Amino acid sequence: MLDMGTNTFNLLIVEVVPGNKYNILYNHKLPVKLGKGGIHHNMLMQDAMDRATLALIAHHQAIQSHQVDQTFVYATSAIRGATNGSDITRVAGELLESDIHTISGDEEAELIYLGVKQAVPIKDDNVLILDIGGGSNELIIAGNQGLTWKKSYDLGIARLIEIFQPSDPITRAQIDEITGYIETRMADFFPVLEKYHPRKLIGAAGSFETFLQMIEINLPDAGLIPYMTSKVIDYKQYLKLHEKLVNSTTAEREKMKGLEPMRVEMIVLASVFVNFILQKSGIERIIYSGKHHGIGYLAIIHKTMSKCTFNCP
Repeated sequence: MLDMGTNTFNLLIVEVVPGNKYNILYNHKLPVKLGKGGIHHNMLMQDAMDRATLALIAHHQAIQSHQVDQTFVYATSAIRGATNGSDITRVAGELLESDIHTISGDEEAELIYLGVKQAVPIKDDNVLILDIGGGSNELIIAGNQGLTWKKSYDLGIARLIEIFQPSDPITRAQIDEITGYIETRMADFFPVLEKYHPRKLIGAAGSFETFLQMIEINLPDAGLIPYMTSKVIDYKQYLKLHEKLVNSTTAEREKMKGLEPMRVEMIVLASVFVNFILQKSGIERIIYSGKHHGIGYLAIIHKTMSKCTFNCP
Protein backbone atom coordinates (compact mmCIF):
# COMPACT_ATOMS: atom_id res chain seq x y z
CA MET A 1 0.00 0.00 0.00
CA LEU A 2 1.44 3.36 -1.08
CA ASP A 3 0.23 6.64 0.43
CA MET A 4 1.10 9.59 -1.82
CA GLY A 5 0.99 12.32 0.82
CA THR A 6 1.89 15.98 0.55
CA ASN A 7 5.13 15.77 2.53
CA THR A 8 6.06 12.11 2.18
CA PHE A 9 5.26 9.04 0.11
CA ASN A 10 4.76 6.15 2.54
CA LEU A 11 5.04 2.51 1.51
CA LEU A 12 3.65 -0.29 3.67
CA ILE A 13 4.09 -3.91 2.55
CA VAL A 14 2.31 -6.62 4.51
CA GLU A 15 1.71 -10.33 4.37
CA VAL A 16 -1.91 -11.36 4.90
CA VAL A 17 -2.23 -14.15 7.47
CA PRO A 18 -5.25 -16.16 8.66
CA GLY A 19 -7.90 -14.20 10.52
CA ASN A 20 -7.59 -11.12 8.26
CA LYS A 21 -4.46 -10.06 10.11
CA TYR A 22 -1.17 -8.74 8.77
CA ASN A 23 2.54 -9.20 9.24
CA ILE A 24 4.41 -6.04 8.34
CA LEU A 25 7.27 -6.83 5.97
CA TYR A 26 8.36 -3.32 5.02
CA ASN A 27 7.46 0.21 6.16
CA HIS A 28 9.32 3.16 4.66
CA LYS A 29 8.66 6.80 3.88
CA LEU A 30 10.43 9.15 1.50
CA PRO A 31 10.26 12.96 1.63
CA VAL A 32 8.83 14.59 -1.49
CA LYS A 33 7.53 18.04 -0.40
CA LEU A 34 4.98 17.75 -3.17
CA GLY A 35 3.26 21.00 -2.25
CA LYS A 36 6.38 23.16 -2.12
CA GLY A 37 6.11 26.28 -4.23
CA GLY A 38 2.61 25.77 -5.57
CA ILE A 39 0.17 24.24 -3.11
CA HIS A 40 -1.43 27.58 -2.24
CA HIS A 41 -2.11 28.08 -5.96
CA ASN A 42 -3.43 24.54 -6.44
CA MET A 43 -0.46 23.60 -8.59
CA LEU A 44 2.27 20.98 -8.40
CA MET A 45 5.59 22.49 -9.46
CA GLN A 46 7.87 20.55 -11.80
CA ASP A 47 10.68 20.12 -9.25
CA ALA A 48 8.14 18.73 -6.77
CA MET A 49 6.90 16.23 -9.35
CA ASP A 50 10.51 15.27 -10.10
CA ARG A 51 11.04 14.49 -6.40
CA ALA A 52 7.80 12.53 -6.37
CA THR A 53 8.86 10.52 -9.43
CA LEU A 54 12.18 9.58 -7.82
CA ALA A 55 10.32 8.44 -4.69
CA LEU A 56 7.92 6.38 -6.81
CA ILE A 57 10.84 4.69 -8.57
CA ALA A 58 12.47 3.82 -5.23
CA HIS A 59 9.21 2.48 -3.80
CA HIS A 60 8.57 0.48 -6.96
CA GLN A 61 11.94 -1.21 -6.53
CA ALA A 62 10.96 -2.19 -2.97
CA ILE A 63 7.61 -3.50 -4.21
CA GLN A 64 9.36 -5.63 -6.83
CA SER A 65 11.97 -6.96 -4.40
CA HIS A 66 9.21 -8.12 -2.04
CA GLN A 67 7.34 -9.78 -4.93
CA VAL A 68 4.10 -8.02 -4.02
CA ASP A 69 0.92 -9.59 -5.41
CA GLN A 70 -1.37 -6.56 -5.17
CA THR A 71 -0.58 -2.86 -4.95
CA PHE A 72 -3.02 -0.22 -3.73
CA VAL A 73 -2.10 3.43 -4.20
CA TYR A 74 -3.82 6.43 -2.60
CA ALA A 75 -3.29 10.16 -3.19
CA THR A 76 -4.25 12.86 -0.69
CA SER A 77 -4.48 16.62 -0.25
CA ALA A 78 -1.83 18.14 -2.53
CA ILE A 79 -2.80 15.93 -5.45
CA ARG A 80 -6.58 16.14 -5.01
CA GLY A 81 -6.39 19.94 -4.82
CA ALA A 82 -4.01 20.51 -7.74
CA THR A 83 -5.27 21.38 -11.18
CA ASN A 84 -2.40 19.32 -12.60
CA GLY A 85 -2.64 16.51 -10.04
CA SER A 86 -3.42 14.04 -12.83
CA ASP A 87 0.13 14.55 -14.17
CA ILE A 88 1.71 12.80 -11.19
CA THR A 89 -1.03 10.20 -10.81
CA ARG A 90 -0.51 9.25 -14.46
CA VAL A 91 3.23 8.83 -13.83
CA ALA A 92 2.49 6.79 -10.70
CA GLY A 93 0.02 4.59 -12.53
CA GLU A 94 2.50 3.83 -15.29
CA LEU A 95 5.41 3.14 -12.92
CA LEU A 96 3.46 1.01 -10.48
CA GLU A 97 1.09 -0.54 -13.03
CA SER A 98 -1.74 0.20 -10.65
CA ASP A 99 -4.81 2.42 -10.41
CA ILE A 100 -4.34 5.54 -8.28
CA HIS A 101 -7.19 6.38 -5.91
CA THR A 102 -7.43 10.06 -5.00
CA ILE A 103 -9.39 10.15 -1.76
CA SER A 104 -11.49 12.95 -0.27
CA GLY A 105 -10.75 14.73 2.99
CA ASP A 106 -13.60 12.85 4.71
CA GLU A 107 -12.21 9.52 3.55
CA GLU A 108 -8.75 10.52 4.77
CA ALA A 109 -10.18 11.39 8.20
CA GLU A 110 -11.86 7.98 8.42
CA LEU A 111 -8.63 6.23 7.50
CA ILE A 112 -6.87 8.03 10.34
CA TYR A 113 -9.56 6.95 12.78
CA LEU A 114 -9.39 3.33 11.60
CA GLY A 115 -5.64 3.28 12.14
CA VAL A 116 -5.58 5.10 15.47
CA LYS A 117 -8.28 3.03 17.16
CA GLN A 118 -6.14 -0.09 16.77
CA ALA A 119 -3.34 1.48 18.80
CA VAL A 120 -5.19 3.58 21.39
CA PRO A 121 -8.16 2.26 23.40
CA ILE A 122 -11.08 4.66 22.86
CA LYS A 123 -13.45 3.90 25.69
CA ASP A 124 -16.13 5.99 27.40
CA ASP A 125 -14.77 9.53 27.11
CA ASN A 126 -14.76 11.39 23.82
CA VAL A 127 -11.32 11.99 22.35
CA LEU A 128 -10.04 14.38 19.72
CA ILE A 129 -7.84 12.78 17.06
CA LEU A 130 -5.56 15.05 15.04
CA ASP A 131 -3.46 14.30 12.00
CA ILE A 132 -1.17 17.08 10.83
CA GLY A 133 -0.37 16.90 7.14
CA GLY A 134 1.32 19.03 4.55
CA GLY A 135 -1.82 19.92 2.62
CA SER A 136 -4.60 19.27 5.11
CA ASN A 137 -5.17 18.59 8.80
CA GLU A 138 -7.81 16.07 9.84
CA LEU A 139 -9.73 16.32 13.11
CA ILE A 140 -11.94 13.52 14.41
CA ILE A 141 -14.14 13.16 17.50
CA ALA A 142 -14.60 9.56 18.63
CA GLY A 143 -15.80 7.65 21.68
CA ASN A 144 -17.09 4.26 22.71
CA GLN A 145 -19.86 4.59 20.11
CA GLY A 146 -17.29 4.96 17.34
CA LEU A 147 -16.57 7.88 15.07
CA THR A 148 -18.86 10.80 15.94
CA TRP A 149 -17.56 13.69 13.86
CA LYS A 150 -14.78 14.25 11.33
CA LYS A 151 -13.52 16.98 9.04
CA SER A 152 -10.50 17.72 6.88
CA TYR A 153 -9.28 21.33 6.84
CA ASP A 154 -7.01 22.72 4.12
CA LEU A 155 -4.66 24.04 6.77
CA GLY A 156 -1.72 21.69 6.29
CA ILE A 157 1.73 22.91 7.24
CA ALA A 158 3.13 23.15 3.71
CA ARG A 159 0.09 25.22 2.79
CA LEU A 160 0.53 27.56 5.78
CA ILE A 161 4.22 28.02 5.01
CA GLU A 162 3.43 28.96 1.41
CA ILE A 163 0.80 31.48 2.52
CA PHE A 164 2.68 33.20 5.35
CA GLN A 165 6.38 32.66 4.56
CA PRO A 166 7.38 32.95 8.25
CA SER A 167 10.71 34.50 9.16
CA ASP A 168 13.60 32.58 10.72
CA PRO A 169 12.90 32.45 13.60
CA ILE A 170 9.17 33.03 13.45
CA THR A 171 7.93 36.15 15.26
CA ARG A 172 5.11 36.38 17.82
CA ALA A 173 3.25 38.70 15.46
CA GLN A 174 3.43 36.06 12.73
CA ILE A 175 2.19 33.38 15.15
CA ASP A 176 -0.77 35.60 16.02
CA GLU A 177 -1.50 36.18 12.34
CA ILE A 178 -1.34 32.48 11.53
CA THR A 179 -3.49 31.39 14.48
CA GLY A 180 -6.01 34.10 13.58
CA TYR A 181 -6.17 32.68 10.06
CA ILE A 182 -6.61 29.14 11.44
CA GLU A 183 -9.34 30.25 13.84
CA THR A 184 -11.32 31.96 11.09
CA ARG A 185 -11.22 28.89 8.87
CA MET A 186 -12.11 26.51 11.68
CA ALA A 187 -15.09 28.45 12.98
CA ASP A 188 -17.36 25.41 12.63
CA PHE A 189 -15.05 23.32 14.82
CA PHE A 190 -15.55 25.21 18.08
CA PRO A 191 -19.26 24.35 18.51
CA VAL A 192 -18.20 20.71 18.08
CA LEU A 193 -15.74 21.09 20.95
CA GLU A 194 -18.49 22.56 23.12
CA LYS A 195 -20.84 19.71 22.26
CA TYR A 196 -18.52 16.75 22.81
CA HIS A 197 -15.91 18.07 25.32
CA PRO A 198 -13.02 15.77 24.39
CA ARG A 199 -10.48 15.50 27.23
CA LYS A 200 -7.69 13.75 25.34
CA LEU A 201 -5.82 14.66 22.17
CA ILE A 202 -4.56 11.69 20.18
CA GLY A 203 -1.90 12.70 17.70
CA ALA A 204 -1.57 10.43 14.66
CA ALA A 205 2.09 9.65 13.98
CA GLY A 206 4.04 12.26 11.97
CA SER A 207 4.70 15.43 13.94
CA PHE A 208 3.57 13.83 17.19
CA GLU A 209 6.19 11.13 16.83
CA THR A 210 8.75 13.90 16.45
CA PHE A 211 7.49 15.71 19.56
CA LEU A 212 7.77 12.49 21.56
CA GLN A 213 11.23 11.71 20.19
CA MET A 214 12.52 15.20 21.02
CA ILE A 215 11.10 15.10 24.54
CA GLU A 216 12.42 11.63 25.37
CA ILE A 217 15.68 11.58 23.41
CA ASN A 218 17.84 12.14 26.49
CA LEU A 219 16.05 9.66 28.75
CA PRO A 220 17.98 6.52 29.80
CA ASP A 221 15.73 4.21 27.76
CA ALA A 222 15.45 6.55 24.77
CA GLY A 223 15.07 4.96 21.38
CA LEU A 224 12.96 5.05 18.26
CA ILE A 225 9.26 4.50 18.89
CA PRO A 226 8.26 1.04 17.62
CA TYR A 227 5.72 1.08 14.81
CA MET A 228 2.09 0.63 15.86
CA THR A 229 2.40 1.71 19.49
CA SER A 230 0.93 4.47 21.60
CA LYS A 231 2.44 6.52 24.38
CA VAL A 232 1.57 9.52 26.52
CA ILE A 233 3.32 12.78 25.64
CA ASP A 234 4.01 14.73 28.82
CA TYR A 235 1.91 17.91 28.55
CA LYS A 236 4.29 20.22 30.42
CA GLN A 237 7.27 18.89 28.50
CA TYR A 238 5.41 19.47 25.25
CA LEU A 239 4.77 23.12 26.19
CA LYS A 240 8.49 23.56 26.90
CA LEU A 241 9.33 21.99 23.55
CA HIS A 242 6.83 24.26 21.81
CA GLU A 243 8.54 27.35 23.22
CA LYS A 244 11.93 25.98 22.22
CA LEU A 245 10.75 25.37 18.67
CA VAL A 246 9.07 28.73 18.08
CA ASN A 247 12.17 30.53 19.34
CA SER A 248 14.58 28.51 17.20
CA THR A 249 16.22 29.17 13.87
CA THR A 250 16.46 26.61 11.11
CA ALA A 251 20.17 26.19 11.83
CA GLU A 252 19.43 25.51 15.50
CA ARG A 253 16.73 22.96 14.67
CA GLU A 254 19.08 21.13 12.34
CA LYS A 255 21.18 20.32 15.42
CA MET A 256 18.30 19.29 17.70
CA LYS A 257 18.29 15.65 18.76
CA GLY A 258 15.27 13.63 17.73
CA LEU A 259 14.28 15.98 14.89
CA GLU A 260 14.46 14.35 11.47
CA PRO A 261 15.91 16.55 8.71
CA MET A 262 12.72 16.32 6.65
CA ARG A 263 10.72 17.87 9.52
CA VAL A 264 13.08 20.78 10.30
CA GLU A 265 11.18 23.24 8.10
CA MET A 266 7.63 22.31 9.11
CA ILE A 267 7.85 21.37 12.79
CA VAL A 268 7.45 24.95 14.05
CA LEU A 269 4.08 25.55 12.40
CA ALA A 270 3.03 22.01 13.30
CA SER A 271 3.65 22.91 16.95
CA VAL A 272 1.84 26.23 16.52
CA PHE A 273 -1.20 24.36 15.22
CA VAL A 274 -1.15 21.80 18.04
CA ASN A 275 -0.72 24.51 20.67
CA PHE A 276 -3.69 26.37 19.18
CA ILE A 277 -5.87 23.26 19.42
CA LEU A 278 -4.78 22.62 23.02
CA GLN A 279 -5.60 26.18 24.04
CA LYS A 280 -8.99 26.17 22.35
CA SER A 281 -10.00 22.79 23.72
CA GLY A 282 -8.53 23.05 27.20
CA ILE A 283 -7.05 19.57 26.74
CA GLU A 284 -4.01 18.73 28.85
CA ARG A 285 -3.56 15.05 27.98
CA ILE A 286 -1.76 14.14 24.76
CA ILE A 287 -1.31 10.63 23.39
CA TYR A 288 0.90 9.65 20.49
CA SER A 289 -0.54 6.98 18.19
CA GLY A 290 1.86 5.14 15.94
CA LYS A 291 -0.81 3.45 13.85
CA HIS A 292 -1.66 5.68 10.97
CA HIS A 293 -2.96 5.73 7.41
CA GLY A 294 -1.36 2.43 6.48
CA ILE A 295 -3.42 0.27 8.81
CA GLY A 296 -6.49 2.36 8.08
CA TYR A 297 -5.98 1.85 4.36
CA LEU A 298 -5.79 -1.89 4.92
CA ALA A 299 -9.19 -1.81 6.60
CA ILE A 300 -10.59 0.08 3.61
CA ILE A 301 -8.96 -2.38 1.22
CA HIS A 302 -10.72 -5.24 2.99
CA LYS A 303 -14.01 -3.39 2.73
CA THR A 304 -13.42 -2.68 -0.95
CA MET A 305 -12.55 -6.30 -1.67
CA SER A 306 -15.74 -7.28 0.14
CA LYS A 307 -17.70 -4.96 -2.19
CA CYS A 308 -18.25 -2.48 0.60
CA THR A 309 -17.29 1.19 0.75
CA PHE A 310 -16.56 3.75 3.46
CA ASN A 311 -18.67 3.65 6.63
CA CYS A 312 -19.26 -0.09 6.32
CA PRO A 313 -20.41 -2.02 9.40
